[in-house]
Amino acid sequence: MGKDYHSISDLKTGAGDNWTIKVRIAQMWDGENPNLHNEIINSNMILVDEKADSIHAIIWKNQKASFLPKVKEGKVYTISKVKINEYVDRATYRPLPN
Repeated sequence: MGKDYHSISDLKTGAGDNWTIKVRIAQMWDGENPNLHNEIINSNMILVDEKADSIHAIIWKNQKASFLPKVKEGKVYTISKVKINEYVDRATYRPLPN
């Protein structure tokens, strides 16, 4: 049986949320908004696949209760229904170029 997931290099924007990836969470950290007294607005992750390709992923504040208890830095996960978005022009912080 072949692999039933995509490589990070396969991912494209505008293709819906039908992607499934198998990745290791290489790093996790909270994103804070300095304009809101450092309120935590999201959780960030660097995901790395078996080809050593990487991508920045975000769990937004309203999703944290559902997802954060299930993930741990350094562990490998198969993640389904991945949606890929372009960085917006106002994004001043980009941990990776993609």
